[in-house]
Amino acid sequence: MSSFIANIEKALQALQVSHSTTHAVLKHAEGIAGSTSSVFIETTSGLPERVDITTCHHYSRDWQSLRLDPSKLERINGLDAKFRPKTIWLEHDNIASEYAKPGLHLSVNQQTVANLTSLCTTLFNSQPPIAADDFTQLLSLAEIQHLSNLYREHGETLKLHLKPFKLDDFAANAGFTAFIKQEKALEVINKIGKLEGHFFEYVYLDLSFYAQQPLHKVGIYLSNKQANNKDYLNDFQTILAALNLTDNDISALVPLLSNNEHAFVDIKIVITEHQLYSKLYTGVINNKAAETTAIASQLAALFKVS
Repeated sequence: MSSFIANIEKALQALQVSHSTTHAVLKHAEGIAGSTSSVFIETTSGLPERVDITTCHHYSRDWQSLRLDPSKLERINGLDAKFRPKTIWLEHDNIASEYAKPGLHLSVNQQTVANLTSLCTTLFNSQPPIAADDFTQLLSLAEIQHLSNLYREHGETLKLHLKPFKLDDFAANAGFTAFIKQEKALEVINKIGKLEGHFFEYVYLDLSFYAQQPLHKVGIYLSNKQANNKDYLNDFQTILAALNLTDNDISALVPLLSNNEHAFVDIKIVITEHQLYSKLYTGVINNKAAETTAIASQLAALFKVS
């Protein structure tokens, strides 16, 4: 078993995922390990059978081997080189259930309306779920890092993953209030922005659009990818405690995360019209260089090569 698969299994055990779902996740991961840069295991407290898997595929890996809609792959490859994404993500909801079309996420190269519009057309190939003017306004408020086509009950939905330029007086920002209609979401973002500890670098936003209108569901995504802070888990716990969100036991993952540079945790705070809850995203990096070094060491020991 590769260290990549072993780390995924350790994460699933720490998260107390059921045996049947663990089997489904490992089977899926083993089948695409050669084309995968990393995997995110999405879990929600109280739902041990429900695990969503998002796999990241760098442009240097073989995208042809993925179970990707051929028409979308053709459109991605046909993009102008300056707009073509360097990474794609495939999001498989409820991995243990019957196979459904995965959601598709594309990275953004240039913070321009032209780049965003080309990616949106690639994802939907029809009437875009967002107006072009909305892209212009959002670019003045945040860096748009990913565009996604997700399959939801009401239809194909656009999700934007954003890094806001600032959190100060968020509720008073007329730009964002045009897209975030929920007062509760604005209150939560403001509360995080006012916490002592300068947590701004951790905060990202997920906004969704359908039929050229923003949806009420808002995601506040906490990630250490920019802050690169060794104490990020303590900071995440501080943020969750301030919001009275203590269901997810991050401490269960500490043994896996300690001294393991190939595993990490992100958290999403989800705000709907009636709920406020959090989800864990346990990330495992598929480090090919580390794998090669480990195999070389094993061979050296086997043949007593120094």
